[in-house]
Amino acid sequence: MNHHPVLGGMGLMGLGMVAGAALSMAMAPKKKDLKRTARKAMRNMGNLADDLSSNMGF
Repeated sequence: MNHHPVLGGMGLMGLGMVAGAALSMAMAPKKKDLKRTARKAMRNMGNLADDLSSNMGF
């Protein structure tokens, strides 16, 4: 049976995709941490907007 070099590479690419997906799911932040980070970012943006508007004289 002849092995095609492209099809062999496709198998390796698929294996790499599965390994990457597994690693990203394992290293993804938990939901609680994500909410905390988003809340902190929104608070910082609010503070930045307040500082910017007070420095511009609004």
